[in-house]
Amino acid sequence: MTVDVKLLQHSYNQDGISMYSFEVEIPRIILAEWNTHGMLNTNAQSSRAVPTKKLIEEVRRNPYIPSYWGKNQKGMQAYEECHSSVNSMPREAFWDICIHNACNNAQALEEAGYHKQIVNRVIEPYSHTKLVISGTEWNNFFNLRIHKDAEPNIREMAIKIYELIRGSVGMRLYNGEWHLPYISRYRQHGQMKYLFDQQEVSLEEAIRISLACVAQVSYRSINTHPDAIDRIYNSLFPSNGDPIHGSPAQHLATPFKEAQCKGDWQEGETHRDRDGYNWSAQLRGWCQYRKLIPNENVTTFTHETFLERLSTF
Repeated sequence: MTVDVKLLQHSYNQDGISMYSFEVEIPRIILAEWNTHGMLNTNAQSSRAVPTKKLIEEVRRNPYIPSYWGKNQKGMQAYEECHSSVNSMPREAFWDICIHNACNNAQALEEAGYHKQIVNRVIEPYSHTKLVISGTEWNNFFNLRIHKDAEPNIREMAIKIYELIRGSVGMRLYNGEWHLPYISRYRQHGQMKYLFDQQEVSLEEAIRISLACVAQVSYRSINTHPDAIDRIYNSLFPSNGDPIHGSPAQHLATPFKEAQCKGDWQEGETHRDRDGYNWSAQLRGWCQYRKLIPNENVTTFTHETFLERLSTF
C-alpha cells in the first residue's frame, strides 16, 4: 500500500457548496508537500504519539517502497525511470536493506532508553502516516497535483480523492445539522438523527465522539470506549486553563443560515470574500465548529506568560 483514501463524509449546504472529509494514508515523505495546501484542514498522525514497537512492526509489515524509481536529472521532476542495480543488487533488494537497517537502529535506540519522539524519526522515511482532511476548497489542490510535474505519490493521492468526490452523492444539510466525520446520519420525520457504532446518539454526544475520533489520528488507532472519548475530549478542551487543542474541531461544521452575506455577521463567521460568500476560517458557506469554541485562538501572549512557561520546563 502506498496511498489509501477513504471518504468519511460528504455534505452540501442549501447553496450546493460541498464539504468533504477523508481519511488518508500516505507515505510520510510527502507530508511536507501536503502541508502546503493551507485551504484544507488536516490532522495527522504524530511520530511522538505512536509507540516505537508498533511503528517498527508497521514499517516491517507495510513499508513505503517507491512505486516509481525516477532517474537522476536536473530539476525537481524525474520524467525517466531508473532500473540500475545498487551495490550489485536490484534496487528493491537494496531498499529492503535500508528498511531493515533503519528498523534495527530504531530498536537499538529504544532499548537504550530513548523516547519515541527521537527514535521514531529514524524510520520515518519508510513509514506511512494517517491523515484526516476536510474542506470545501479542493480545486487548487487538484490543479497543482493532478499534473505531470507533481510528485508521483501526491499525484496518486489527488487522483483518488478526485475520483471519490466525482462519485459521491452526499447529503444535504441545513443550519443546525452537522457534518461530523466518523458519525453516520439519517433524516427521520424531518429531523436529523446521528448514529455511532449503529447506536443512536444525541447531537452533543455525536460532536464529542467525532472530535475524539479525529484527534486519535495522532495515535493511528481509534479507541471508542466512552471513557476514552471523555478523556480525549477533556484533554482537547481542558477546563483548568491549559491551552486548547482545537485542530480536530476544524473538521466539524454546520451550514451558515446564509452562504452569501446579506447583512449582520453570523456566529462563527470570520470573513467575507469579494463574491459575497461567508467564510469560517477555511470553510466557505459553512460554520466551523472550532470558531464556536471560546479561546480557540489565543491572540495575546505576554512576556509574563513566556517567563511563567519557561519556569515549568
